[in-house]
Amino acid sequence: MWGLWPCYCCSMAEIEKILQGLQNTMTVMEELQRRQAARSPEHQQWLEDLTSGWSRHEQAMRELDEQLNILTNSQSTLTNTVNRFIESLQAGNGH
Repeated sequence: MWGLWPCYCCSMAEIEKILQGLQNTMTVMEELQRRQAARSPEHQQWLEDLTSGWSRHEQAMRELDEQLNILTNSQSTLTNTVNRFIESLQAGNGH
């Protein structure tokens, strides 16, 4: 039957070295988790700001499209009015 102790494959110094490595790894992992937890609210705020900014950009682009459509329609109406006026002058129907 295999047991945890005694371990014939490693010396006590090797086992202590392995345990120290595991302890160091746990310390690093705890620090990484702490840093991630500290940055999570900052990232959440950044994401909310980005999303809000994008929404404002999309709204501004929709408004610009509407204004361009109005301008295009107005230009078309003006062109038609000017063309009719010129035609009426050419036909001698106006002053």
